[in-house]
Amino acid sequence: MKPSYPLSILAFSLVAASLAHAQSSSPLTSPFGTSPSTAAATLSKAAAKASLSSAALKKADTNHLDRLLNSETNDFIIIFKDSAPARAAVASTLAESLSMQKAAYQATRAKVRADLSSSDVAFTHEYTTLPWAQARVNSRAALVALMNHPDVKLVVENIKMNLFTAETLPSIHQPVAVTAGRGGAGTTVAVLDGGANIAQPAFGSCSSAGAPAACRVVATVPFGTPGTYKVTPHGTNVAGIVAAVAGGAKVASLDISINDTQVDLAAASRGIDWAIANRDQYNIVAANMSFGIGQFTASCSDAVTGTAFADAFARLRAARISPVVATGNNGYTNAVAFPACVPGAVAVGANYDVNYQGPLNWGVCNDAAPNANTVACFSNSSNLVTLLAPGVSVTAAGQSMSGTSQATPHVAGAIAVLRGANAAPNDTVSDTVARLLNSGVAITDPRNGVSKPRLDLAGSLRGLIPDPDYRFVTQQIYLAYFGRAADVGGLYWFADALKSSGAPKDAVGLENAYATNATVKSLLDNFSNSAESNALYGGDNTAFVTAVYKNLFNRAPEAAGLAFWVNALNNGSLTRGRAALSILAAASPNNSDGASVTNKSTVAVNFTKSLDLAPEIAAYSGLNAVTKVRAMLAQVNGSTDVNAFQATVDATIAQLVAGQ
Repeated sequence: MKPSYPLSILAFSLVAASLAHAQSSSPLTSPFGTSPSTAAATLSKAAAKASLSSAALKKADTNHLDRLLNSETNDFIIIFKDSAPARAAVASTLAESLSMQKAAYQATRAKVRADLSSSDVAFTHEYTTLPWAQARVNSRAALVALMNHPDVKLVVENIKMNLFTAETLPSIHQPVAVTAGRGGAGTTVAVLDGGANIAQPAFGSCSSAGAPAACRVVATVPFGTPGTYKVTPHGTNVAGIVAAVAGGAKVASLDISINDTQVDLAAASRGIDWAIANRDQYNIVAANMSFGIGQFTASCSDAVTGTAFADAFARLRAARISPVVATGNNGYTNAVAFPACVPGAVAVGANYDVNYQGPLNWGVCNDAAPNANTVACFSNSSNLVTLLAPGVSVTAAGQSMSGTSQATPHVAGAIAVLRGANAAPNDTVSDTVARLLNSGVAITDPRNGVSKPRLDLAGSLRGLIPDPDYRFVTQQIYLAYFGRAADVGGLYWFADALKSSGAPKDAVGLENAYATNATVKSLLDNFSNSAESNALYGGDNTAFVTAVYKNLFNRAPEAAGLAFWVNALNNGSLTRGRAALSILAAASPNNSDGASVTNKSTVAVNFTKSLDLAPEIAAYSGLNAVTKVRAMLAQVNGSTDVNAFQATVDATIAQLVAGQ
């Protein structure tokens, strides 16, 4: 049983009931050298509010506007009207679109600056791919002028949000993806969090981003405290989970933390901006956001902050970057946090991946029966949740934590695998999410009856790995040459190779292709020239042909057949690489030999498919394991009930794992 870890390291504030009350309690200092309250005294609050147009009053949440007018806060984000030309939306490349957008947004900000007094309004940060700017004002009059400006769409509070925290890979069937060669090669996940300790072995023991060559971190960028990249346990764990799930992917660690437990909206937005701007350079496919605030029972796009992030998420998705967001750890049964409530978010809740000894106390709730494939009671739950992933006692990059923060990077990593160079690199965000939703087992939350799919990476890869026909004929080839089922890695490697060469999908077609397709010939000759083949048959062609017959048909060859095949091998008119395939192709599907091949091949398929956990995959290695599987297949003949035989398959796998 794994030890449990409390949520207190990165606890989620339970007092914040809405975004409107999520601001800092400390007044912010004006960049102009005068406190906001002093500078604002030239215009009363009432007069300032009366000077706002009806349209301007709708540009900020009511509570935020009151705090601005009361000089309780002076750090906000301006959302400008999108001035990008229409052709930017249909540009042939993302780079072309971003170039047009960047020029348009710069022009809009310059116009607003020119219309307002530079002594009263300061843009403390200007975004590149978003029509946004972080700003402060020096007076109520300046605030009024800014909000009344026709090019200003929204004024959004720079709220503070909390990082969510409260062996998972086998439960999402990640080992199958690994052995199938699907690890997210060529992709990058942007992790918007605290900084990661990139010196950890999980990231390739980096000395700096990109160094040495084995380093899997392409960038470390400080946004929370500009110029200072702050390593945090939370950011290290979250980035480590991404790296573990997607073993071939890279990580961009975007430090948006303002302390070990919080981020703010401006820094998070800078991370989003950076991810879009650098999408092409690093092939960024997902942006992981394990943070949030508030309680939302419905989509939050009607609130000012929600509207702003809905725009940001839409831009991420247009760049084919999935915004993967934690739902929060409050134990809500009818709500999620912001920004998981934002339209376009891939909102991730947490489930148990193994059985634990209960009860487990999470502070906000107790789980009496914390069993595998159940929703963790701390996980916020509602119909706004997209899917579930493991989130309890997740160890990665030297840190062990629990929470929806840990569930979220499982999904971000899975997206990297799905968008890998040898999977579905051209998928849209919607395509990728559909693969995730159509594969996992549904888990029903007993607290509210809401059912959501659990992450199943191997299932999501269906259709992206060689189709069943290639896998079936691969099993037949393993059976013919070696008398055993294919191991997981060998199955997918060989089936991939057949698919890549455009080879036929059946034994007869492959036998014919041996003479015309150099790749097919090389692949089959590799079997006959392998160390395993030499150990089994040596140079004895009689032993080789006899073994192939027994492997396929459970019988010895008739005398005439044996003489024919052995003579052809001895005089060089036939190679071993082709011989076993020729014997297989010659079997009639309508007699006992054909029935035997079909049943043996089906059992072999079922055996390898059942190796879906890391210990099982590892156990099918070495002479003892291979001998045991050969003996299992020797029991199968043309009359075997392959469905009933699954019990023998399961028992054999159990013996392999036990080392028997």
